[in-house]
Amino acid sequence: MTTKTIEQFFSGKNLEIPAYQRDYAWETPQVDDLFDDIIEAMEMGGSHYLGTFILSESGGGGRYRVVDGQQRLTTITMLIDAMVNSLPAGDVKAYYRATYL
Repeated sequence: MTTKTIEQFFSGKNLEIPAYQRDYAWETPQVDDLFDDIIEAMEMGGSHYLGTFILSESGGGGRYRVVDGQQRLTTITMLIDAMVNSLPAGDVKAYYRATYL
């Protein structure tokens, strides 16, 4: 098992949540816990272990199904989407959207 940065994890992948996965069920306490952990890691100048994500290659071409970790992954993706949407239009915004979303 390897440790990756968020950029390494997302780059070159098209992720899909299979229909058999449960619906998004996190509520405010779970999201707050994740955000608190991320903020604490940033304040300490370190990293945060987001847990294990299990992916299954789906048809090649960088397509992967999320087998485990979809609640965390969906929450992180929504956070990244909100941050990217707050950027002014231009090359930087396009880069982050292409890399992470």
